[in-house]
Amino acid sequence: MTQSVVIVTMNRVEEVLSLLRALGAQTRQADEILIVDASSDGLRVSEDRIRHVTKAVSRRFHVAPGLAAQRNKGLSEARGDIVTFFDDDAIPEADYCHHVDAAFEREQDLVGLSGINVVPEGATGLEYLFRRGFMLQSGRGPYRYRCSGFPDPGADGPSQTGGISFLPSTALSVRRSACEGLSFDEYWCSGKPLGIDTGRCFGEDIWFTTLLAKRGRLKLLPAAKFMHHPSARNREATAVTQALYVYSLRCISNRVAAGKIRRLCRLWALCGQGLLNLFQALGYRDVGYLQGYFLAMRASLERREPSAAHD
Repeated sequence: MTQSVVIVTMNRVEEVLSLLRALGAQTRQADEILIVDASSDGLRVSEDRIRHVTKAVSRRFHVAPGLAAQRNKGLSEARGDIVTFFDDDAIPEADYCHHVDAAFEREQDLVGLSGINVVPEGATGLEYLFRRGFMLQSGRGPYRYRCSGFPDPGADGPSQTGGISFLPSTALSVRRSACEGLSFDEYWCSGKPLGIDTGRCFGEDIWFTTLLAKRGRLKLLPAAKFMHHPSARNREATAVTQALYVYSLRCISNRVAAGKIRRLCRLWALCGQGLLNLFQALGYRDVGYLQGYFLAMRASLERREPSAAHD
């Protein structure tokens, strides 16, 4: 099987170089590396520097900012049987691509997988209990939807290997043939419904892999490990980040939560999210947490699916 690696980036030269070095050290080299770049002045990495750190054939595309659109560009241009997306601030261990390749070769019903993030993430202590009580994202869940319709990504632990409903895109591998007709949501998970001009998205990977799961099996692969230290570069203001995040949860939970009980749970979760944003605003002395929440809650929410998500 052939494997394409897609790196979606914007204004993160050093992060991309670190990732390319890690890809160059893989025991199973990618057949091609696609860099989909939305930097304001183009990715400032020369072809010589790329060839110095990896032997894989590389192709670069300079596009307008838009995380979901960049992922779609990478998916459409990839030639490999397997397409592996890496966030530009993720670093895979040396045998990552080997384990991905072996898993897809061995398990023919597998359509998507993610490795294990060895950097601890997720809520702890009282915040964890609060999130669980209000059916919010805890970061320590089983990669399934809660009764509220809120997706709960997990702690990427080896115990979370069954019953996967979706996967994150920090290190996401998909069988390209299973993705025919699917694309990452470029509208509902972006700032467009909110009138925010930003290329950032939330939830586009969750909804894409939710639809992909209808075509086969998703799994976490404990043998494939990576490190993810979120980059501080190019982060939007708090209000923008929170507005995008909360609105994506509204959109996704609106599609998932069916029936009276689940709709009530969804309302409970949205109220809990508001309380959490209030605590964050007070704790961090940043009113942006509340401004973003109210912007997301005021925005219109259509009940129909975006055309790109039809299966």
